[in-house]
Amino acid sequence: ARRRGSLLDVSQSFQGASWMKQERKLIEDHFGIKNDLPASRRKSSSRDRVPGELSGSLISKAIEESSDAFFEEGSVMRNLLESGFEVVWFADRHPSDIIYGICVNRQTATVTVVFRGQDGIFDLCCNTAMSSFQNPIAHEDYEGNSECINLRSVVADELLRVRMDTKMSLISEIREKVVIIGQELANGTNAGYHLSVVGHSRGGGYATVLGYYLASDMYLEVASAVRVFTFASSPVGCADFQKGFKHLEEEGRLVHARFANSNDLFTSLPLRGYSGENKSKVKYHHVGLQVRLHKANEAGRRRIKQSLDVSYDAKEPLLMEMARAARNVLSLIKALICFVYTKNYCISQYHLRMHFAREYRLALGDGALRFDRKRKCLKSLNEYYVMKCRRVHNYTGFKEKPALLPTWAVIMLVTSILYVQIDIFLKFAGW
Repeated sequence: ARRRGSLLDVSQSFQGASWMKQERKLIEDHFGIKNDLPASRRKSSSRDRVPGELSGSLISKAIEESSDAFFEEGSVMRNLLESGFEVVWFADRHPSDIIYGICVNRQTATVTVVFRGQDGIFDLCCNTAMSSFQNPIAHEDYEGNSECINLRSVVADELLRVRMDTKMSLISEIREKVVIIGQELANGTNAGYHLSVVGHSRGGGYATVLGYYLASDMYLEVASAVRVFTFASSPVGCADFQKGFKHLEEEGRLVHARFANSNDLFTSLPLRGYSGENKSKVKYHHVGLQVRLHKANEAGRRRIKQSLDVSYDAKEPLLMEMARAARNVLSLIKALICFVYTKNYCISQYHLRMHFAREYRLALGDGALRFDRKRKCLKSLNEYYVMKCRRVHNYTGFKEKPALLPTWAVIMLVTSILYVQIDIFLKFAGW
């Protein structure tokens, strides 16, 4: 134990190494192995080594073989081990409490807050109530500013209420830990650290609300915009929350990638909530940049070959909105549909589709798209924000698309063209 403590404190190469290399160092340090030789044979020649004796090369071989045997190429654990992420904090006071972890990546100086998903099949159907909270950016000047915002109660109440044990809200507690870990990660440099928030299901709702409050904190010094990544996340706020979220995106303080499977019904529920003492109906609104993931079939390949399915502030067709409203009224049928589509809701299904989309697009870039400069390379989240929400980066030179003609103008134009064609036909026909 004393040897391990000195290794953790003194060795800078150990602190910057990946999880696999750290495990190898700890095993070697535990058995007293240095320079590939045990402590009992350091003074003797390596030729005198007993066959099968524990050595550094034998430990490396065992770790490499075990990682190849237990973790498949492209799997979550394989990617996690090779990414260099370390878990530095894990909060699980009670099974019914919000469970989250904090990870760091020393190579990229990134602090990541990860929330566990906790929504069940019927939670999205029943827990639709909203609670009113003070808007943290009410003092800022933007279109649609409001003093209060309505957030989904099962998500925001636990994050914003003051706890009896810590005398602070969970958002304040997480912020305090992020600042301490980030300052240690930056190690006093002026470069600072990056902050990401990740969540699945209701954990995605936690991540969305936390990202909004951390991005609105002017005293939180981070090197870049707060990045939020959510999977199978439901809408958590009202129209005022959406406007405030857009304001933070336009200011370059917040970016949000919201991943949703193409046939996942959970991401569209709930439609409306009840807020205030009079139980007035308030419509839920999604925020961020939606990335829709498709199945690894022929239709999915055809869609991904064209481009990744990314949209920002997309308005659903009226028929789709009516279909969603009908599903929301028929609760029994909706519950049955949700049960059938549970597979598309799982995080493993999201990982499979993300892996398929990434590998297929990279393969297209080396093959069919190798001469297409616009589509042969994968784009970053910031580049998609430039493309889809150009007001965020108005310095890039992009021009706004001209506004489309209204419906009445299109009808009049088509009618005029048809009238002229009919008139010409009648004139030449001699009628």
